[in-house]
Amino acid sequence: GRLGSVQVMVVKHIAVLAAGVAAAGGVLALWNAVLSELARRRLRLGVRMVEAPLPSGGKVKMAVYEAGEGDYTVVLDAGLGMSALSWSWVMEDVAKKCHVVALDRPGLGASPPLQAKGWLRRVDAIVEANRAVLQAMGVSKNLILVGHSTSGMHVRLHALLHPSEVAGAVLVDTAHEGQLDQVEGSSVYNSYPPPPVTRTKVA
Repeated sequence: GRLGSVQVMVVKHIAVLAAGVAAAGGVLALWNAVLSELARRRLRLGVRMVEAPLPSGGKVKMAVYEAGEGDYTVVLDAGLGMSALSWSWVMEDVAKKCHVVALDRPGLGASPPLQAKGWLRRVDAIVEANRAVLQAMGVSKNLILVGHSTSGMHVRLHALLHPSEVAGAVLVDTAHEGQLDQVEGSSVYNSYPPPPVTRTKVA
């Protein structure tokens, strides 16, 4: 069928493309992109670019995949370095019951990178960008946030900062900011902001 012919075409070009990728991580990213594109074509997922202003200044542009409709919106956030299309088969089933959105964070999948290097290595910045795009789409309530791997930190922070928007959360084999305490520098693991201070009222 059509998918089979696309697979054959991709396999023929994979050796040439992979030869230009020096790092093993690059090869894995390439393979993920190939599988994601095959999934997108098989499931006929619609994709559009959404641009939104950021509260902190500037703009962000993301590729957005949508399917289904309903009162609740399931927002699928992919793991570190992965395209939103890693959720393709999940989208197919969930879209039968509700509205589903998957976002390619800047620099991943079909989304262009931001000029500010390292900006999206902060969890709060990722939450800000995701939320800005969702609001630009008119999606700002009854959210069911789903995060895989490091994206579990995005889900938790979004729910912490904007609880009125979130109806539920699903954490899929997620990372935790304390699991790599020895990491230094700009790692996403140590960018999770400290919990807000709770002030006790003294009578």
